[in-house]
Amino acid sequence: MNQVYSYIEVAGKSFIPPEIKGEKPALPTYLMSINGRHYISVDGKIPKQPPEIKCEGPINLKAPENKELAEILANQSDPTREVKNARAREYPDLRDQMGAIMAEFQKRQDAGEKLAPELSNILAKIAETKNNLPKKNTELGI
Repeated sequence: MNQVYSYIEVAGKSFIPPEIKGEKPALPTYLMSINGRHYISVDGKIPKQPPEIKCEGPINLKAPENKELAEILANQSDPTREVKNARAREYPDLRDQMGAIMAEFQKRQDAGEKLAPELSNILAKIAETKNNLPKKNTELGI
C-alpha cells in the first residue's frame, strides 16, 4: 500500500529511495513540493533517512489534521495534473460536445418535448445564427 512521506532537501542531502529490486520494483512517485517540502508516495518501506532532510511519514492523509494537505495532494499533485491533462487531450473538443448536446435538445424540442425557456431561447439563437451565417466556404466554392 502506498504511503506518503515528506522531506526537505538541504546541504546536498536528499531522500534515499527504497532499494530497487525484483521484476516490479516499488519506485517512489514524486507528488509535489509545498513551501519547500517535497511529498512522495512510496509502496513499501523506506530506508533510514539523513536527519538533515527532516523526513516525515508515513503521513496519515485521513487524519483530520491532514485534511488540507490531502486535498492539495489529491487536486494538485503532479500525477493528478498529468492525468487531467491527458484526459483533456483525449476528450472531444468542447464545441463538438456542446453541438451534440444542443442537437439532442433540438431533436427533443422538435418531437414536442417542452424544454426550459432558457434552453429554448438558446436553441432559437443557434437556429437564427445558422440561418444568418450558413456553414459554407464561398471562397472555395464549397
